[in-house]
Amino acid sequence: MVNSIVKFPSVIRLLSLRGFARRRGLSYGTVLRYRHEGRLPSPDGELTDDPDGDLPAAEVHSHPGWLPATVDNWQRPGQGARTDLKRPKP
Repeated sequence: MVNSIVKFPSVIRLLSLRGFARRRGLSYGTVLRYRHEGRLPSPDGELTDDPDGDLPAAEVHSHPGWLPATVDNWQRPGQGARTDLKRPKP
């Protein structure tokens, strides 16, 4: 018998919402609120139980995930920043 080593492709590690919060030193509630308000970067991937998209939406569970580099490069609005205002273009 020949010993063979099976090599798997590199695993892509994504951060969950809780992982996002931990990495940035934020509370989980803050990250949830930012997500609801659309202030987080777009997820880099999704963990889902329906990879083919065949199931009805009501039966699908999915969770967003971010690469550590995406989380590290995200620019959080400063405390008290008015994110609802936009500067007029010159």
